[in-house]
Amino acid sequence: MCRKTIHSRYHLFLDTLGVGASSLCAVHCLLMPFIIASLPMLGLQSLREGEVHPLLAGFVMFFAITSIVPGYRKHKECSTLISMVIGLALVLLATFVIEPNMGETSEMIVITIGNLLLVLAHVKNQRQLSALKKSLNEISSQFQKEPIL
Repeated sequence: MCRKTIHSRYHLFLDTLGVGASSLCAVHCLLMPFIIASLPMLGLQSLREGEVHPLLAGFVMFFAITSIVPGYRKHKECSTLISMVIGLALVLLATFVIEPNMGETSEMIVITIGNLLLVLAHVKNQRQLSALKKSLNEISSQFQKEPIL
């Protein structure tokens, strides 16, 4: 197996994890009000929510930077990088500024938009890398078909 195949599989794997992390963060934010509302029925009074958000934001940021940035260096599609930067900015803004100052409702709206932008960036990155690989394979096969003079 050549190095480029391993490298592209690694980035595909990171993009997949990035989609998962961003989706998990969005689902967490959407379900948390229902979970908190059900705590008294379970005999629990509180949940240490403040520790989860920075951790999820860290995972989201790690996967975005380690998969989308190297992909951008290959396919050079600016819209993917812009979606990642805006999505990360919204996730970090919601986690560290909006939630402590404006509350969970405002945070949930902003972080959901940010995570959707990140999922979009990861999916676009995967598609652009696949299209690039396909076009390079076509070019390579054309050169192999031409007879050597």
